[in-house]
Order: sequence, then structure tokens, then C-alpha cells
Amino acid sequence: MNELVCIKTYSSRLEANVDKSYLQSLGIEATIQADDAGGAYPFPFQNSSTGVLLLVKNDDLEKAKEELDKISK
Repeated sequence: MNELVCIKTYSSRLEANVDKSYLQSLGIEATIQADDAGGAYPFPFQNSSTGVLLLVKNDDLEKAKEELDKISK
């Protein structure tokens, strides 16, 4: 089974969307999970301990990590 795993946690949906778009441009499927009412209640205004999660398929985890490391240096 190719389950989704969290590759990185963000404090805002905007930051997560940047990395999601980058991974998708490389052919790596990614999705965002956040408990912010679809963006209606952004995290700086909400007390949340989880943040915004960027999820990828377990099979893509290593490649996705390598690619995100390239742009974060």
C-alpha cells in the first residue's frame, strides 16, 4: 500500500503551496493537510499545534526530500 506520509510541516498554507507546486512540477504527487477551515482561519490567528502538513506518497518520500533539500539551501 502506498500511503501518504508527512514530508514537512509549515506555519502557513502559502509556504506549503510553494513546495507542493515545486514537487508537482517534478512529477511528484503532493497534497496539503491543514485544520484551518480551508484557509478561512489561517494559522497565525489560530492556536494549532499541527500546522500545515505537506504529504507525499511513501514511495516518493526520498526523492521528494532530496528535491526540497536542493531548494532550501
